[in-house]
Amino acid sequence: RLDSSLRSEWRQVMNKKKEPPMQTKSKSLFNIFEIRFKFIAFVLLFFYIVGVFYVALSTFRTDDPIPDVKVIDLNMLKQFRDLSTKIKAGLHIRNFSSFDFSTNNFVVNAVVWFEFNQGEIPLKTIDQFSFENSKMIFKSQPYITLHDNQMLVKYNVIFEVKTDVNFQRFPLEDHRLSIVLTNNFVTPNEVCFDDQPSALSFSVAESLFTSNWKMKSSSCISGYSSLHYDQFEPNKTMLNPKVIFSIDFAKNGINKILLIFIHLFAAIFLELFSF
Repeated sequence: RLDSSLRSEWRQVMNKKKEPPMQTKSKSLFNIFEIRFKFIAFVLLFFYIVGVFYVALSTFRTDDPIPDVKVIDLNMLKQFRDLSTKIKAGLHIRNFSSFDFSTNNFVVNAVVWFEFNQGEIPLKTIDQFSFENSKMIFKSQPYITLHDNQMLVKYNVIFEVKTDVNFQRFPLEDHRLSIVLTNNFVTPNEVCFDDQPSALSFSVAESLFTSNWKMKSSSCISGYSSLHYDQFEPNKTMLNPKVIFSIDFAKNGINKILLIFIHLFAAIFLELFSF
């Protein structure tokens, strides 16, 4: 009896030695689960960041507003038909002496031209054109050509212009440069820019260099602006013809973006590895 009881106790002790403690088992299972969770979280975060950058760089999106312009409708055409002189206008950009969205500083070297009936409006009136939110640095004498009673006037101009820039999505934003051509000395009753697609021209030199930016598209639209200069008399308004030339620019490459985010990414990944 004593031998049998000793044998049973010895067997129980040996079985306990062979079986690992429950705490050790649960701890090892928890470590395996924790490693898998970290790895899955790291992979998901990596693909999320890559997806955000891919979408931001492959799709064009800008929050920069287009300057306000009112299109001449049919009623206004009937009103201006007998009084207003239609002018064809165009802008060709040769280059940018300064091009910087971060400081909102652009110096444009361009050619601006007008075509109109020489008997309907004097050249002196055309010569009073200007660009909104800009400072004229150089303006050449007009180069004039005549063809079938149509006068074509060209000017070489260099001007500094500022545009409305929105940095809400920095540094993944795209931008729009808007150049507004106007004449503050006439009204649409006297002169209006022709709104036909063939009457407006906007072109950019093929050799145009814009560091870190690539030209996406360009457009132009004509109309007029309305200014209420007397708050007590709503009927007192000042109308001026204008043409808006817009260029959309998208980011060219991710070098500057990586310079901003590389330290943040390194800190996040290091934290994930050491967590």
